[in-house]
Amino acid sequence: MRAVIKDSTELTNPDGRVLRSTSPLVPESSSEGLTKLRSSRLKGVLHESINSLDDGLNADPQWTRLPGQPCAVPSKLDQYLLTGSNGCSALSFSHSGRFLAAGIEDNGQSMIKIYQVMKWVLLCTLPSDTNIIYKLSWSIDDNQLACASASGLCHVWSFTEAGNVETLLPHPSYVYCCEWIGPPSKDWSGFIVTGCYDGAIRCWKQHQ
Repeated sequence: MRAVIKDSTELTNPDGRVLRSTSPLVPESSSEGLTKLRSSRLKGVLHESINSLDDGLNADPQWTRLPGQPCAVPSKLDQYLLTGSNGCSALSFSHSGRFLAAGIEDNGQSMIKIYQVMKWVLLCTLPSDTNIIYKLSWSIDDNQLACASASGLCHVWSFTEAGNVETLLPHPSYVYCCEWIGPPSKDWSGFIVTGCYDGAIRCWKQHQ
């Protein structure tokens, strides 16, 4: 299932460049052409994968580092994961530390692979598009994953028991970065902030 958010707010307009909105905090409307992409129907892949894991994998991890204790600099290779023919362009750990999202490209197709960190089990593969993935960002509660790519879109995957819903945030050019701000609540998932090649930073509202 795929949804499209059409409105955003631009936060900057550097160097006086003429953009679709010409002053801060002005809502803008996107091109309908960007919304007509292929449809995907993944039925709760991440939730099903997590629930099907053994108890040892599904349990909360027990980290050896104490709160406030400095991290040791890694000096030994622990895992080696194959990605795709064109490698991996983005990585992001979930806030819980249980999952790792990897943006990869294989034979001209970009995709996101999500691994369970404790045993490095591949949980699911999410389709993206044919363009480079620049940035991956988890929501505060780890129930959503944003993906900035060269396609001019920021993909937002919402992982629910009913199914994984992909929302598209259209931009006029390459989307280089994305971040979540604001804690989630019953009726609110916070903001997504995106940075685009056109020189603007956009703040997107997302209601549940």
